[in-house]
Amino acid sequence: MRITNGIMINNSLSNINKNKTLMDKLKTQIETTKKIQRPSDDPIAAIRALRLRSMEAEINQYLEKNIEDAEAWMEVTDDALDSLNKVVTDITAYYNQGVSEYQTTSDREKIITTLRQFKAQLYADGNADNAGRTIFTGYRTDQRLTFDEEVDDEYEITESLKFSNLREINKVIGVDTESAASYRETDVTNDNVHVVMLAYTDLNAEAGLTLHSDTNDILNGAEVQVRSYNQMGAAAYHLQDDEVVFIPETGELLFGGGYYDEMSPDDTFNVTYTKNGFKKGDIKPEHYYYCTNNTKGVTYGTVDEETGMKYCEDQQIEYNINFNQKLTINVQAKDVLTADLGRDLDITIAAAQDAVLAHKKVEAVQKKIDAANTAGDLTEVKRLNAMLSAAQLEVSYAEDNLTKSFSRGITLYQNHQSDISTQLSDLGSRMNRLTLNRDRLESQSLTVQELKSSNEDTNLTDAAAQLAEASSVYDASLMAAAKVVQKSLLDFL
Repeated sequence: MRITNGIMINNSLSNINKNKTLMDKLKTQIETTKKIQRPSDDPIAAIRALRLRSMEAEINQYLEKNIEDAEAWMEVTDDALDSLNKVVTDITAYYNQGVSEYQTTSDREKIITTLRQFKAQLYADGNADNAGRTIFTGYRTDQRLTFDEEVDDEYEITESLKFSNLREINKVIGVDTESAASYRETDVTNDNVHVVMLAYTDLNAEAGLTLHSDTNDILNGAEVQVRSYNQMGAAAYHLQDDEVVFIPETGELLFGGGYYDEMSPDDTFNVTYTKNGFKKGDIKPEHYYYCTNNTKGVTYGTVDEETGMKYCEDQQIEYNINFNQKLTINVQAKDVLTADLGRDLDITIAAAQDAVLAHKKVEAVQKKIDAANTAGDLTEVKRLNAMLSAAQLEVSYAEDNLTKSFSRGITLYQNHQSDISTQLSDLGSRMNRLTLNRDRLESQSLTVQELKSSNEDTNLTDAAAQLAEASSVYDASLMAAAKVVQKSLLDFL
């Protein structure tokens, strides 16, 4: 093949361009610190880079978004549960103190005030939020746990109850100081009653209450009497063995001995009732129970297709905290801030009110005796003295009932505290799991970053050496090309 001068010149220019292209590539790698500028530079490295970047983005999503948000939510929940636990601890301590440390009517009235303040504080903690999202209300994070103001809505509510929801109370049926009847001590009774404290008071008497149970045939569809406390007073609590009584004003469901004896610890049952209007601070039924807001026509909850039991479904908020790993971050109010927390206080409040009322009856009868003595009405004095003895017996019963209420309350609130501690322990274990995943992801992030750097980043030392070498080659090629270009046709003539 004949090599012409033109061919040599073209080859020289081509080689010079290749050398310059290599220099440009090396300079770009040094300036950008990246080995790959376009996928065609190294297709395998480019594919690996895409995978590593995708993995890094997922890890950052878990670390910087999901885990941080979950951690913040769980820390707020932990603080709220700690506060709730402290309140219940204070209640337990107050019950221990209250067993013996009350003497005067003023002391008993303070008991009522103090317990009402405790009750208000319990559910105030339930409205804790994280960045505007209420933490105890399941998926309904835009709603508060309690009503912020009075509402007139009508709800039909179905409570799912267990044998453990039954409470034992004592009620004195005493004297009526305004009555002209003759009273004796035998007219005063102190009834022992088994009662379920429903979530609300001031319920709809006309709608009544229905019972349903899949575990107890005697309870299922049992006839429930409606008795008004406003009309009957303490006499509403006097039951026969074969009676079930619903007291709308106090929100109590009473079971006679015959029904109670046929119940077992495994029994569950539903009660359905209607409530018109709620006060500020009342818990919202939709967070706890299967219910229908009749005013708005909205139903909340789930019906079991097999048993027909109605209940409030679990609303567990789960976060993806790692590859193929989910974690429940919330605690639901129905599991820790139960209606019983507040309603068990109502039992002691009612016992204290009965004790205050009993003492006031004695004072009222004594005043009447003094007036009858002044008037010289010996017959009335005799009647009133008998009533006074009965009223004093009522005081004795009421004081004993208050002491029993405190004693029973200690056990109840120790159980409540145990439930809260269980939730705190469960939350703590989930927070530990979150921390472990954070540590693991941080380690993975470092590994991915190292792999990504190894795959993409320029080794500046090697690149600088290669650039110096390429520069020398480029200079040499220019010198060689200069000699070729100097030749002309005249040099060969």
